[in-house]
Amino acid sequence: MRADPFERIRELFPKTVREPANQEDRRRRVFAIGFSIIVAFVLWFTVSMRDTYTVTVESPLNVATLPSGQALAEAPPRTVRVQLQGVGWDLLQLSRRPPGINVFADGPVVDLQGAAAEAGLPAGVLVQSVQPQQIELVLDGQVQRRLPIQLFGDIEVEPTFGMLGPAVLQPDSVVVTGARTLLGGLESWPTARLNLSGLRRSTTSLVALSDTLSGLVNLSIDRTQVSIDVAQMTEGSRLLVIQPRSVPESVSDVRLIPSSVRVTYQVPAAGDDYDLAETASDFYAFVDYRDIASDSTAGTVPVGLHLPEGLLIQDVRLGQTRVEYYTVHE
Repeated sequence: MRADPFERIRELFPKTVREPANQEDRRRRVFAIGFSIIVAFVLWFTVSMRDTYTVTVESPLNVATLPSGQALAEAPPRTVRVQLQGVGWDLLQLSRRPPGINVFADGPVVDLQGAAAEAGLPAGVLVQSVQPQQIELVLDGQVQRRLPIQLFGDIEVEPTFGMLGPAVLQPDSVVVTGARTLLGGLESWPTARLNLSGLRRSTTSLVALSDTLSGLVNLSIDRTQVSIDVAQMTEGSRLLVIQPRSVPESVSDVRLIPSSVRVTYQVPAAGDDYDLAETASDFYAFVDYRDIASDSTAGTVPVGLHLPEGLLIQDVRLGQTRVEYYTVHE
């Protein structure tokens, strides 16, 4: 009798049929063990968190009120260390989000232990200790000053473009309230840094005021609007006669070599600024005789430039910045 060929094949690979069942059993055992461990951990954690523990947290400190007419002259500590005792569930929440401590100061010395106890803690949570237990606030008389706002940053335009005057701030001042020692030496209040580059058209931006003294002073506004006028420019050129000025009566003449200088400049392409700059009589170069009187060089003095009022002339370049001279006395 001939053997069944399929039975022969099954005998050659006996593990192939049993392998899937073994793998499935192994996966079930691993899953059961893992699930049991997770359940046991959850039960242990749930029971443990009902016990009483002690933790230390870094609580943020906020000075809510100060004595009338007083202001902070120095910043107090940002945080204090608070030791809390309570049920695990409550302490877990407080560890993730420590309670803020509000200080209502009636004098320079503040008791932080009492302030921490009034921090709105959950029922059953007690303050064990606070480090430091008290702080001494540095106070000074409170004053108000209106300061001009100073724009801080870099503003650049594309080549062949120019700004039609300085940036305009609206509002251009801020009322600052704080300690006399802090505000006494301030002449302006800076903005946050504003960097603009490649400008080809007028633009308006909102920029925040600097907060370098945040927490020590109060500002009447927190930002200002910056307006910048930009226009395309064109180059002009003109030969100017150099005029001596402030010449005393004892000197009959001052002669300069050369007696004129070439000046190039930028004016707005639109409008009639270009034509006006070409013909303006109050657009001239000069030499001040006081520079001649105090000259310690080899007979040269600097050339100054007087620009006409009402014309926007920028990027002025003199072809010669110093000239020779000699004086005539009669």
